[in-house]
Amino acid sequence: SILGEFTPGALAGFRNIEGCIDVGAPLSKPPETGRKYLASWDHATTGDYNWLSVADIATRRVVHIDRWTRTPIDVTRMRVVEACRRYNNANLIMDATAESGDILVEDMTKAGLRVEPFVFTNESKRQGVGELMMALAREQIRFPNHPELIKELKVFRAERTPGGRLTWNAPSGYNDDGVSSLIMLVHALPSNQIGKPLREAVSMMSKPKGW
Repeated sequence: SILGEFTPGALAGFRNIEGCIDVGAPLSKPPETGRKYLASWDHATTGDYNWLSVADIATRRVVHIDRWTRTPIDVTRMRVVEACRRYNNANLIMDATAESGDILVEDMTKAGLRVEPFVFTNESKRQGVGELMMALAREQIRFPNHPELIKELKVFRAERTPGGRLTWNAPSGYNDDGVSSLIMLVHALPSNQIGKPLREAVSMMSKPKGW
C-alpha cells in the first residue's frame, strides 16, 4: 500500500523498516582503525542514481551512504574507489548486470579493489529480496534515516505480470537504487546473526555466502 491505498496488482513489500533505522546515526560516519567494512555499489543507468553503501561488517550497520547522478563515469569510478580505500580498503560488491556492468567490474578490479560481481536476474533478485526481508524482520541490518532509502524500501513491491510471473520493482515514478545496494550488501555480509532474532522465520532462500 502507498499512503494507505493498495496499488493494483501489488503484493507484499518489506516489513519492519522502522525497526532497522539506526536512530541518530549520521549519513556518513568516519572509518575507525582496525574495523572491517563492506561496500555495495548500484551504478547508474539512464534516468537513475549511483548509490554506494558501506557497512561495518561486525555490527552490520551502514555507516556511509552516497547517492549521486549526472556525473562523468571516470569521476564516478574514482568516487567509489576513494570511498573503498577510505574505509580501510573495503571489499566491494557491485552490480555486474549487462555489458556495462562487466566493464565496470573490470575497471574496479584494475583499480586494486577486491570485487564481487552481482548480476541482477529475476531469480537472483528474488533471492536477494528474500535475504533482505529476513534481515529486516530479524533486525540484522541497521541503516541511517536516509529519506530516499526509507521511501524506496516502503514502496518496493512484488507484482504479478499478466503472464503470472512475479517481479520485484519500485512503482512507476520511483527509484530503487538504494534498495538494490542494500540487497547486494545483505547478500555479501557474513550470515552470522547479531543479537537474538525478533522471531524465527522459514525461508526457501539459499544461505548468503559472505566473503
